[in-house]
Amino acid sequence: MQYLWIPAAVLLAALAFFSLAALYCVRVITKSERRSEEKVRSKDEAAFPEAFRAWDTVWDRKPFTLDVGDAVLSGEYVIHPEGKKRVVIFCHGHTVCRLGEVKYASLFYDMGWSLLFYDHRYFGRSTGKCCTLGQKESEDLRKVMAYARQVFGEDASIALQGESMGAATVLYVLDREKPVFAAADCPFADTLELFRYLLPHWARLPRWPLMPLAVFMGRLVYGYDIPAVSPVRSVAGSDTPICLFHGEEDRLIPCENSKKLLAASKNPKSRMHLVPGVRHAAALAGDPEGYRRILKEFVQDCTEEDQHETDRTDR
Repeated sequence: MQYLWIPAAVLLAALAFFSLAALYCVRVITKSERRSEEKVRSKDEAAFPEAFRAWDTVWDRKPFTLDVGDAVLSGEYVIHPEGKKRVVIFCHGHTVCRLGEVKYASLFYDMGWSLLFYDHRYFGRSTGKCCTLGQKESEDLRKVMAYARQVFGEDASIALQGESMGAATVLYVLDREKPVFAAADCPFADTLELFRYLLPHWARLPRWPLMPLAVFMGRLVYGYDIPAVSPVRSVAGSDTPICLFHGEEDRLIPCENSKKLLAASKNPKSRMHLVPGVRHAAALAGDPEGYRRILKEFVQDCTEEDQHETDRTDR
């Protein structure tokens, strides 16, 4: 009888060990590295010099800040000289900042769209205690969309574009907002499934009991509800057309995520472009001509009715 405490002690030690491992994995997301603007720029500028030249010398960038309650978002917008009431809002990926979206923004600016960039909470020049991989970020995006309507007009056409976490955030709002279209580069389809895929690689431990403990720790420590963020459910509950781009060799967020999202979309205008031999967030660099052509065709397809209406008005 005197040794009965040993199994209990072993059980408690195992629970403590797995709890700490789960907390570490959640912290990788919520309190991740924040790359400086210089690092983000240096990563992209060599491949997209014209985009950054436009950022520096062509685009008349107007700064803004937006108080969203528990964070203050820092951003900038660019009004296209054609003056049309249409704007794309850009959502950057995990660990980076608004400069990670410059390469995509140049594609839309060339098509006559105004631009709005901002740093997600916790990243860049924005404040915020942690990142929630789309949970709080999606509500922030909705407030940014409301701000865009103040700037560009209540009748403005608003489109969304995002990369990685930003792409998932863009898709996650679609059952609550109705943009003209959404372009998503390497999004994940469901956060719970993403964690199930990544946890064994991060911690080198079995999914059980690590996964339920990670969900518990996320809610307890950071107010982060991992199962709540499911872009694929939002896409299924929306009729907004989506354009998906993904590298076939993506090991961080495999391209099967985009395949699931496309299958969930109800809109016949939705499409997907997979780039062979390309890893995470590198589809544009891997196939710039194909990317530009497919995006342009998609945007034209989604805005054809608006263009006809503009033509009638001009007459």
